[in-house]
Amino acid sequence: MSFGFFQSAFPIVFGLVFLFVIGTFIGIAVRAIMQWSKNSNSPRIPAQARVVTKRTYTSCGAGDTSASTSYYITFEFLSGDRKEFYMPYLNMG
Repeated sequence: MSFGFFQSAFPIVFGLVFLFVIGTFIGIAVRAIMQWSKNSNSPRIPAQARVVTKRTYTSCGAGDTSASTSYYITFEFLSGDRKEFYMPYLNMG
């Protein structure tokens, strides 16, 4: 059996996997910078509010090995309007 094909294909496959990993890291970094920029440029409107609800949303993966939980918190303003925000981490205690 000749390993010539595998020896010539390995550098190509290795290079493609390497580029994919690097590209993924760059994509995550760009997305984080864009979100930070959007948040920094958003206006801050001071208002009195109270927390009315906290909730979680759990999504299950195949065989529950990749389950993830999202946290949300709802504020009610003096005007009666409510606004729900996603929280990356929320202590539900």
